[in-house]
Amino acid sequence: MSKIENEISRLNDPDYHSCAVIIEPAGDDYAVRFATKEFYRSTGHTEEETVGKKFVFLDPHRADSGDVARLLDVLESGQPASLEIVGQARDGLKLGGEMTISPVPGEGGAVDFITVYQIFTRQQGAA
Repeated sequence: MSKIENEISRLNDPDYHSCAVIIEPAGDDYAVRFATKEFYRSTGHTEEETVGKKFVFLDPHRADSGDVARLLDVLESGQPASLEIVGQARDGLKLGGEMTISPVPGEGGAVDFITVYQIFTRQQGAA
């Protein structure tokens, strides 16, 4: 089993209760490969509108554009990092929190990223 498959297995554990997403670089995009049940519960996004799509917090319609730029810089660096970011739930609520990003090297030099998002605030007023 690959490192990323091990991580997916660990994140699927019913005792894991964090918003976590595995992102894989796909051309100029960073597509979601996997998201935890807690991510779907907390954000209201469905698996169908998440997996295989650009990571929701990279969507300038759902996240602050400065946050999007910082997140892209971190992903492009391939280095682990933590940053505060404001995204948007499906219902329009702003989600403020801390995102921890960890690269997971794979076969053939490919790198996926595990992001864990700790939501601190949910508030009305999203654009």
